[in-house]
Amino acid sequence: MGRIYSFHDASGTLTPSLGIKAQSISGATVNGTSVDLASKAGAYFAVTVGNVTDPTNATWTVFLQEGAEAAANFTNVNTTTYPEATIAASNTANTVAELHYTGGAGRQRYVRAVATTVANAALMSVVNVAY
Repeated sequence: MGRIYSFHDASGTLTPSLGIKAQSISGATVNGTSVDLASKAGAYFAVTVGNVTDPTNATWTVFLQEGAEAAANFTNVNTTTYPEATIAASNTANTVAELHYTGGAGRQRYVRAVATTVANAALMSVVNVAY
């Protein structure tokens, strides 16, 4: 078994936070909490979807928004340029999906996940991890 060196210590570089608490979202949009990317390289978002009521008629999606402020003036991340910033509409239950945002020139300081559902309910949550 190999030794794990100090530069492999993820606890010093990863900052997890709750983006969207587990909840049933029905025909609505829920904005997640923002991630501050000051002194961070980017953020990873783990999306979990549990039960989907009537998956034949229901869809859910999650996408990223960015902004210069922590709580206001967010705009959708350009998903043509950054396809990893959205999850296409789905009706799949009991799944995990992921989104990714890399900071840098032209990118905003704050980023958040936004979950939406059409028609029926989906049990969803999002965990943010800044790195």
